[in-house]
Amino acid sequence: MPAKLRRHEITETPEVAAALNSVRAATGADRVNIPELVVLGARVKVDSVRAADNDATAALEDLAEMVKSGTLPVDRAAAEEARHSPPCLSTGLGRRLHIRTRNLATVE
Repeated sequence: MPAKLRRHEITETPEVAAALNSVRAATGADRVNIPELVVLGARVKVDSVRAADNDATAALEDLAEMVKSGTLPVDRAAAEEARHSPPCLSTGLGRRLHIRTRNLATVE
């Protein structure tokens, strides 16, 4: 009969064993509360992912502001060369880059 809740099995690889041994040493207990560790680890992971997302969002906002204000350092000669380069235009990605480069090159 299927369980109502998902069940998980953990293999104590050397890395996992070292982490669990650290917890055992810190707590002075032989038994480790695995569900508690999973919850705490999940919270740390979510915080880490959110921090990375926030950093990426801030970087994109900075880039957008530089484009809007015209302070983005652009090598116009390189942009023109890329715009007219046949190998660049031969792929779908190249065509998308071509359009973006063309639009970027018109920012004054």
